[in-house]
Amino acid sequence: MLPLIIKKKADGRISKRWLLLVLGLAVLIIGFIISLAILAFEIKYRDEFFPGSKIGQLSLEGMTTIEALNLLDKITDDLKREGLKISGPQGQTLKLSSNLSSFDPDLSREIITFDNHKTIYAAFNWGRGGTLYQNLITQIKLLAAGQSFPAAFTLDESAINTLLRQQFYSLEKPLQNARPEITWPDDSYQIKILGEASGLSLNYDQIITDIKNRLTNLDNQSIIVKLENQPAQITALEVQDKNHLIDKVLATTTPTLTYQNSSWNLGRRELSSMLAFQKDDEIITLGLQPELFVSWLEKNVAPEVNTEPRDASMEMKDGRVISLSVHHNGQKINVESTLEAINQSLFSENKKVELVVDITKPKIITEEINNLGIKEIIGIGQSNFKGSPVNRRHNIRNGANKLHGVLIKPGEEFSLINALGAIDDTTGYLPELVIKENRTTPEFGGGLCQIGTTVFRAAMASGLPITERRNHSYSVTYYLEDGLPGIDATIYIPHPDVRFINDTGRHILIQTNISGDNLYFEFWGTSDGRASQRSKPKVWGWVSPAPTKYIETLELKPGAKKCTEVSHRGVNASFVYTVTYPGGEKKETTFTSHYKPWQAVCLIGVEKLSDTNGNGSTTTSTTPLTP
Repeated sequence: MLPLIIKKKADGRISKRWLLLVLGLAVLIIGFIISLAILAFEIKYRDEFFPGSKIGQLSLEGMTTIEALNLLDKITDDLKREGLKISGPQGQTLKLSSNLSSFDPDLSREIITFDNHKTIYAAFNWGRGGTLYQNLITQIKLLAAGQSFPAAFTLDESAINTLLRQQFYSLEKPLQNARPEITWPDDSYQIKILGEASGLSLNYDQIITDIKNRLTNLDNQSIIVKLENQPAQITALEVQDKNHLIDKVLATTTPTLTYQNSSWNLGRRELSSMLAFQKDDEIITLGLQPELFVSWLEKNVAPEVNTEPRDASMEMKDGRVISLSVHHNGQKINVESTLEAINQSLFSENKKVELVVDITKPKIITEEINNLGIKEIIGIGQSNFKGSPVNRRHNIRNGANKLHGVLIKPGEEFSLINALGAIDDTTGYLPELVIKENRTTPEFGGGLCQIGTTVFRAAMASGLPITERRNHSYSVTYYLEDGLPGIDATIYIPHPDVRFINDTGRHILIQTNISGDNLYFEFWGTSDGRASQRSKPKVWGWVSPAPTKYIETLELKPGAKKCTEVSHRGVNASFVYTVTYPGGEKKETTFTSHYKPWQAVCLIGVEKLSDTNGNGSTTTSTTPLTP
């Protein structure tokens, strides 16, 4: 009996061992198969996009980066050429094209720019940049649910906002709160309460968001814009018994603004024209309409009070200081605080209101001038603007004058746009015309890319690190060197900008000079022994432009033609910027520029726009018309 029991137990142990052995072998085989499958998957998609990879609705599965890039280039080129259609609530349409044309090449620019290389390589590297385990998890998620990658692009929101408002502003209606209308038939006044009216407005921020969403997903479906109702906040019923507030304000002495030894009185009639009912925590009171008060301030007070801060500056020539200017603080009216003080004074016995002024300090004060260590030229930038029209020449000189004497502190990142400040008629600039839809609109800033290009070249000649630079949309003849493109820089508020860092350890002084058609920027400082050089640009990939684009307009006589731009061939260019430091260290930066082919643009005068659909919108044609 005992031997039988022992035998059975032994057989049981043997069976369990076989079972464990079989299970272990099965696990090994399954693991081996899975490993082979993973290895086969990785090998197959080593140079191809993983399954589930998409840009918008565009599947990238199985494509190489070159194939995907070529396809994406075609899709984005088509999207930019066709434009985005934005439809208004009453049938108005705006075809948002990617380019703005101008009589000045510095104002011609792309307002929609795709960065397809960035898009493709961000998508391709998804599931490839982590550890083996992280990559596998990411790839499994791609297989299971897919991943749509956003198209990378830049958008000139300021220009698009202007286009939207030009096209749709007539649809909007500002809301009107119940308000007093005060007339002066003689020395006494009469009060009439005007009723409220709701307003209609477009949400421009939402339209910009919709445009971004379309571009992100490479979607060219029409964007429908809707008017939003804006109910009045103050009704005639609420203010029907508030005339006594107006009587109280106008029956007493009117407010007087004071600042130092100056004063400005708001007369009764001026004051009465600005009065408006206001609601604060459901309590109706009386105050000034902000926009009317600001307009009065800008006309009567600001010219005497507002001043820009001025750095202490110096002018160098032949290695010596020939002039020195002391610094001045700047000051600017704090409009919001001043308006609040005025409103509080309306029902106060004290009608003298101190003007609220903010003081702004300059960057460089006179006491620092002697310690700047400025003694030699460390770099010169030069460009030629031969053939520029009068307004462009004026703007170049004006911009150069504003930068003459500017000091850049050690370690400071210089921004050309910040240094130039406001660019409009109040700062001495002249406008040029830009074509927006089928209209010409004046814009300021023509000629300032000549400044940007010259500053860029001066910064490189000085061996300074460049932190921001963008080439023009197309190759501009003003910026060729030895007939070659590639060493230019465009600026436009607020971006793109020209930026660089003063890493010399001492101040840098900017000196500007115009000789004939040549613009020079001299950077003065203290050399630390660094040397810079840049290679001759390499150019490749010339592309012919599309046929001339003709745009119908009502601004010209029927049959008249006015061409704003000539055609330019597209091309790529690159150069290497090398800085060698005293210790022997070298830093190389390659600047690559892509200039797109740029078609000529002409306006054609017509009696009536074709394809207007009765609403003033127009479709432009790139088929040559008979002038």
